[in-house]
Amino acid sequence: MIKCERDGRLVTPRPERVARNIIQSYGHGELLWLIRGLQAGTRLTHLAARFGVSKQRIHQWKLDLGVSVTAYHPHADVLKAMTALVKAVNK
Repeated sequence: MIKCERDGRLVTPRPERVARNIIQSYGHGELLWLIRGLQAGTRLTHLAARFGVSKQRIHQWKLDLGVSVTAYHPHADVLKAMTALVKAVNK
């Protein structure tokens, strides 16, 4: 629980509240299935069909329950070429 800045009430943080609501409506196993599906990149339409909700609702849950992280990794050949270029320039 955290203290609301506006009126001082104790409130449950949104991610925890959303998780509790999903557990209450669908069960612990379904929350776990949802989280694993989101981690695996399962299409929102597939997740929505499982829960009988809209893609938009799944997207809202996704934003409330965690953070998406996107990374870019250059190919090994590109890294080798860059290393060779740096060595050539530093000679």
